[in-house]
Amino acid sequence: MTNAMHATRGEETRRDALRAAAAGLSASFLAVGLAELVAAVVEPSASPFAVIGSGLIDLAPSWAKDTAIALFGTGDKAALITGIAVVLVVVAAVAGILERRRSGLGAVILGALGVLAVVAAMIRPGAGPFAWLPGLIAGLVAVITLRLLVARLRPVAGLQPDGEDRRRFLLWTAGVAAAGAVALIVGNVARGASRSIEAVRDALRLPSAARAAAAVPAGAELGIRGLASVVTPNAEFYRIDTALIVPQVDPADWSLRIHGMVDREIEITWDELLAMPMQESDVTLACVSNEVGGSLIGNARWLGLPVRALLARAGVDRDADMVLSTSADGFTASTPIEALTDDRDALLAIGMNGEPLPIEHGFPVRMVVPGLYGYVSAT
Repeated sequence: MTNAMHATRGEETRRDALRAAAAGLSASFLAVGLAELVAAVVEPSASPFAVIGSGLIDLAPSWAKDTAIALFGTGDKAALITGIAVVLVVVAAVAGILERRRSGLGAVILGALGVLAVVAAMIRPGAGPFAWLPGLIAGLVAVITLRLLVARLRPVAGLQPDGEDRRRFLLWTAGVAAAGAVALIVGNVARGASRSIEAVRDALRLPSAARAAAAVPAGAELGIRGLASVVTPNAEFYRIDTALIVPQVDPADWSLRIHGMVDREIEITWDELLAMPMQESDVTLACVSNEVGGSLIGNARWLGLPVRALLARAGVDRDADMVLSTSADGFTASTPIEALTDDRDALLAIGMNGEPLPIEHGFPVRMVVPGLYGYVSAT
C-alpha cells in the first residue's frame, strides 16, 4: 500500500512538473507573439528575435560565422533563428518547473530574458525611440502570465488541485498559447503590410548609364546543363549577410556622408546621386566561404557611380589607407583606398541586372567592389 501511494504521488509530481513546463512555454509563446506584434507596429527592427540574434552574430568569432556559413550556406540565418527558438523552449520549460517549486524563481528567469531583449534593442545601431518597448512587453507578459498559470497548480488552503482544477489549468494554458499564435500571425501580417518600400522600389525608374557596359557575347553562354549562366538572375544571386531583418530604407531618407581624413566633408542625397553620371559594370561577387564549384558566387551587371569620383571630390588625405563604410543596419567594412580609386571601378550601385537593387541586396544603394570578397561589398 505504501509503495503504491509513493508511486502514485511520484507520478502526480511528474505530471505537475510537465504542467508547469507547459505553463512556462505558453507564457513565453504569448510574450513572444505580443512582442513581435508590437515590434511590427512601432519598430520592426526591434523584434526580440532579431535583436538577440543580431547580437549573437556580432559577438560570434569569425570562425563560428564561417562554420555556420559552411554548414548552412544561405540558410544560416534560418538556422540561427531555429537555434534561438530551441533555447527559448528549453529555458521557458525550466522556468515553469522552477516557478512551481519556488514562487518567483521562474519569473525572474523570464524577466531576465525580457531585460536582455531591451538592452539588445537599445544598443543596436540606429535604434529608434521605441526600440525598448517590444522587449519590455515580452518580459512583463511572460512574468505575469507564468505566475498566474503556475498559481493554479499550487494547493489552496491545504487542498490539492482536483481533476476539474487541472482541466481548467489546461484550458487556460491552451488559451494563452492560442493567443500567442494569433498575436504572432497578426504581427507577421502587420509587418508585411507596413513594408511600403517594395512599392517605392517598384515605382522607381533608373537613369540611363552615361557609360554602358558591352553586351554579353553571344558565345559566352555555353548551354551546358548544371553550368551557371554568365549573368546570375537577381532571384538566384547568393545572399550571405548579418541582417536577420532586411533594412527598409526609403530613398527619400537616404544620404551618404564622407568624412574623416578628407580635405572637405561632403554629404549627398538620393536625388543628388541620381543626377551624377552613372556607369555599368559586370562584376562577380563571391563569398569568402565559397568552395570551388559552390553556389556562394554570382555575376551581375551593376549600375552605379564610381566611388573614386566622390573620394576625389572629398579630397582624401594622403596618409589615409582605408575607407570605413557603415551600413544602415550598423554593419561596417574596411576597404583599401586603392581598391576604391583604381581602374577596377568600385561602385555605389543603385541597379542590378537592369532593375533597382532588390531590397535583400541593399536597396536603394550598396557598395560593389570588384576583386575582393563579397563581404567588402556588403555595406
